[in-house]
Amino acid sequence: MAGHIKLTGDYLRQAEALLLQVVQILQENVNNYSLEGGTLLGIVREGRLLPWDSDVDLSVMYEDIHDLDVLLKSLKEAGLRVRIRKNTNIDERLPEGMPRIIKIRFKRFFGLLKSKVCLDVFIKYRVGEKVYWGVGDLMQSVPAYYYDNYDTINFKGKKLSVPIEFKLYLDHKYGDWETPVKKWSTFIDDLSIEKE
Repeated sequence: MAGHIKLTGDYLRQAEALLLQVVQILQENVNNYSLEGGTLLGIVREGRLLPWDSDVDLSVMYEDIHDLDVLLKSLKEAGLRVRIRKNTNIDERLPEGMPRIIKIRFKRFFGLLKSKVCLDVFIKYRVGEKVYWGVGDLMQSVPAYYYDNYDTINFKGKKLSVPIEFKLYLDHKYGDWETPVKKWSTFIDDLSIEKE
């Protein structure tokens, strides 16, 4: 997992606060969102953010965003630093120029600096029987029915959204996800990466 920090101590407290703040904003601006990647894995398996992880991950289906500009404005009005990255020409299933990821951080020192803790909101696209999203120059996919509905899981006294088939999603992405693996790379180990 990329990054220079680990989610322990102050970084863990910042990550938890950022997660809960962004979830509240998403609940007001999208039909559905879900915990994603290592964040989903940690909360499902251990009831916590993984201390060896370096960021927080959520996802949103593009079709579930009411108005992207309003969502971005709401995040900024909450005092958060927001950057959006767009799809490049990875594959025709990910529309070029459309949003790929929203990177969110707390601001520090009156907005002059960004915090080291980052929350990524991956924007996913449903095409036929699959859901696709980009990470770097790689495309990932899972069966679309994982997202046909949503469930919730408790974390820090809040109900957070997960795909209805979150265990199948974790199987698809990690294989044996119930056994902790501290050294894991999206770019090498992620089973949801589309193979050429």
